[in-house]
Parts: sequence; structure tokens; C-alpha cells
Amino acid sequence: MSLDDAVAAARRQAPAVAAAALRATAARTSAEAVPYLGNPSLEARIENWGGGDRDDLTKDVFLVATQPIELAGRAGRRRAVAAADAAAAEAHHREVARAASLAVVRSYVDAVRVRDEVALLEDQAARLTRAVTTMRARVTEGVSAEGDLKRLESEHTRLAIALQRRLAERDLHTATLGLLIGRPVQASQLVTPVPTPPPTTAHDDVIEQHPAVATARLRAAAADALVAFEDAQRFPLLLVSGGYKRTSGVSTGVAALGLTLPVFDRSQSPRARARGEAAASHLEYEAARAAVRTEIAAQRAIAERLAAAATNLEALLLEPARIARDAAYAAVLEGSADVVKLVDADRAYADARLDALSLLADAVVAQRRLALMIGLE
Repeated sequence: MSLDDAVAAARRQAPAVAAAALRATAARTSAEAVPYLGNPSLEARIENWGGGDRDDLTKDVFLVATQPIELAGRAGRRRAVAAADAAAAEAHHREVARAASLAVVRSYVDAVRVRDEVALLEDQAARLTRAVTTMRARVTEGVSAEGDLKRLESEHTRLAIALQRRLAERDLHTATLGLLIGRPVQASQLVTPVPTPPPTTAHDDVIEQHPAVATARLRAAAADALVAFEDAQRFPLLLVSGGYKRTSGVSTGVAALGLTLPVFDRSQSPRARARGEAAASHLEYEAARAAVRTEIAAQRAIAERLAAAATNLEALLLEPARIARDAAYAAVLEGSADVVKLVDADRAYADARLDALSLLADAVVAQRRLALMIGLE
């Protein structure tokens, strides 16, 4: 399972991404279902009824249907609000998917790093086991000091403890990765990712397409649409009525036009809230643009520095430390080395290897984070 495979699996199966996708689908379906007309009303009425000896023919029977019609484009604005909400929900889905991708990248790389650290510690422990065995035989023969043996045994125990801690950390990272992608993962399945040169593309249109910026922009658009809708609420509804009337045995038709009178409720309260929300949303949009622009610049600098630092690690960092360690081990096995020098050389190599693994992991994460920020997914 490569890193790209894990990211793709998270985008398909991660619970948070699936939940955001369902909300986006529901918002889109809801927007498409918003009607242009409100529901009509139907009135059945009898007048002049219940008068003792009065003839049934004197009763007036009405059956009238009334259809409210919104004026000032209120129906279109209501649909515009729903469409803007749907677009914001879709942008939020993309933002959640990006966050899931970043979480997978970090968890995957950490799992690979700790897996390789486990392999390093196991190799160290095996080497020290051979050294301890050799030193124990020499102490028995009386040619080496027991203190040197105890020093090696103590270092061997320290490595065993460190190995157990790394194993627990590896299991935690693989379990987290499995949770993110929706299926169990074994560390042996993971492919060590290789750092690549960081991408350079970053223009204003890239910033606008960043999920956080797109979400903020579309939320501001939804707030503007809501302001327009609430402003239209000040206008009356046109009531168109038509129906049937029967009076004194004669059937006739009924037609009427009416208007609601927005005298007491002119939508002042929701208009004030909508305008405040719109102003706040536009400020959040500008803040998101500035934050993303700054974050991209900072992340590019980080990715470039780490990529440069990760260049030629084998020759510059690891090979010298390996040569010193192997020489110290060979000297111990030949019976001519200082045990303290062996422990120091072994730790120096291990520290160099751990630093290299950590640097490579950070370089991969920085490169992937930058790529996700500028839309190269």
C-alpha cells in the first residue's frame, strides 16, 4: 500500500469525509427541491346556516382555493440561498477531504518511520547480543574486565526497552492509519515514500481554490443571498383565489385578489442578523485568503529547506557513522577495543540513522502538505 493508495482510500472511506459528502449531497438535493411557489390553501365555508325553519336553499356554500405568490423575486432569492448553502457544503466536503489527506500523510509517514526505527533497534540489539556473548566468554577466561561486560549488558537492556516503546508507537500509528482509511493496516504493507522536489505553483487562483478559502468565500456568498432574501421579505404576498359558490340553489364561480400587509413585521430582526452575518463572513473570507497565502509561503520554505537537507544523507551522515561503528564492533570482537568507545560509536550511528529517518519523514510530509495546499492532489 503506497502513500497515494492510503490517501485515496481515506478520501473514499474515512467516516468524516463520508459524513461531509452526505451533507453536501443532502444540501444539493435540498436546493434542487426548493419550489418556486408556496403551498396553496383550500377553504370550505357555509354561510346562513342553522336558522330553525329556514330553507336549505338559503345557505351559501363556498369552496375556494388560494395560491400565495411571492413578489420582488423572493422565490428566486430563496432558491439562491439554498444553492449557495449547497455550494458551501460541497466546499466543506473538499476541505474535510483535504484534512483527511493530511492526517493520512502524517500517520502513514510516522508509521513508516517508526517501523524503520524498529528495524534499526533490532539490528542494534542483535549486534550487542553478539558483543555481550563474546565479552562474557572473555570474562570467564579472565582476559576482560567484568565491568566492561556489565556496561554492554546495561546497554543491551536499554535497547530492549527502547525497542518495546517503538513497537508500541508503531502499533499506534498503524492503528490510527487503519482508522483513517477504513481498514486494518500492517506496517509491513507500507512502502517507504521518497521525498521529491517541492512544487512551485502558487497563484491567486490557486489560493482561491484552496478548500478553506473556497468554503469561506461560498459561505460569504450564502450570507449575501440570505440578505437579499430577507430584504425581499418586506414586500407583500399576492394572494390569488378562485373557487365555487352555491347560493339559493344557484352555482357560481368566485375569484379574488389579495395582498398581505407587512405592517408590523417588516423582517427587521432577521435582516439585521443576516447583514451582520454577511459582514462577518466577508471578513472571515479575507482572513482565510491571507492565512492561506502566508501558510503556502511558509510551507514552501519549509519544504525547500527539508528537501535540501535530505539530499545525500547516506554519504554525508550515515556512511561515516557506520564506518566508525563497524570498526568499534570489529575491535571488540578481536578483543582490542574500549567498550565505552563501542557504546558511543553504536549510539552515534543510531542517532544519525534516527535523525535521517526523521528528516526524510518530515521532508515527505512537507512536500505533500504543500502539494495539497496548492491543489496538486
